Amino acid sequence: MTETQAPIQANYNPLVDMKEMTFTFRKTKDAETGVETKRENIVAKVQVPSIEGIVKMLESGGKSLELLQSSVESTITDYIKSLLSDDASITSENFPTEAVTWETIANLPDTDRRGRGIPKELWEGFVESYIESMPAIIGKPADVVKKQASHLANKFQVLKTHEKKNELLPKFVEMLTLYVNSCPDAEQYAAPIEFLIKKADEFMNTDKSTDIAENLGFE
Repeated sequence: MTETQAPIQANYNPLVDMKEMTFTFRKTKDAETGVETKRENIVAKVQVPSIEGIVKMLESGGKSLELLQSSVESTITDYIKSLLSDDASITSENFPTEAVTWETIANLPDTDRRGRGIPKELWEGFVESYIESMPAIIGKPADVVKKQASHLANKFQVLKTHEKKNELLPKFVEMLTLYVNSCPDAEQYAAPIEFLIKKADEFMNTDKSTDIAENLGFE
């Protein structure tokens, strides 16, 4: 007599994609003892809605669709906050409504899109770590390092059209490389560092401010 095998059940949910994510933590220092501790990184497999899952939300509605809409709105809001931070000339009167669209955000260069998604707290932690660590690494006064850090904090926006940007930005990349190779905190700030290095490269390949008049044909 032949035994009947039970059917194999595939443990697969087409509504989600399993993605491995790594979560890092900042060092904390005890105010009384001065002892620094750092929680170990958490590596987790996370269920992220797949295309099929998103379609299902659209079809079913309810709380899942509300959350999806809220997430879309948050992405747009975060983009606007970053846009306003980068351009102080934007006001309520000249706000570029027609230019702020989902399509605009989706078509941003990867560097810009990832950079705008980095939490404010992570940026602040990175800048603080840079100011604290770099004087000993490069043998420069803290005031000099703070000036460097100010350009990191504004994502090189001041240097974007500076006539000497192609001299200055490579120096910043060099400083960031030194920070990565010398500072124990660097691992947890990989996202801001990667963004800054790619942003420096991007700015080095754009026109300098001294070329603006020529480019406009006014000369």
